Amino acid sequence: MLDSLKGRKRLIRLWFDQERSCSICQQMITKSSGWRLYHMDRTIDGGKDTIGNLAMLHWDCHRIERALGLSGACPKKRR
Repeated sequence: MLDSLKGRKRLIRLWFDQERSCSICQQMITKSSGWRLYHMDRTIDGGKDTIGNLAMLHWDCHRIERALGLSGACPKKRR
């Protein structure tokens, strides 16, 4: 996503929609903290690659979310 202007705009929009914080730990997401995109409904299971299905999480929060399968821990973003 970072390679194209459209991708950057999506990331920035997602970041602002989440109030610049991780949905799991509620800590701020910064360039130095790093992030991963999390699909709330996995694409392999039919989930879309749209902003409504994505969440920006810290690396460790993403790993924990996937490992424990906490499907409800990552809430849908507010509009």
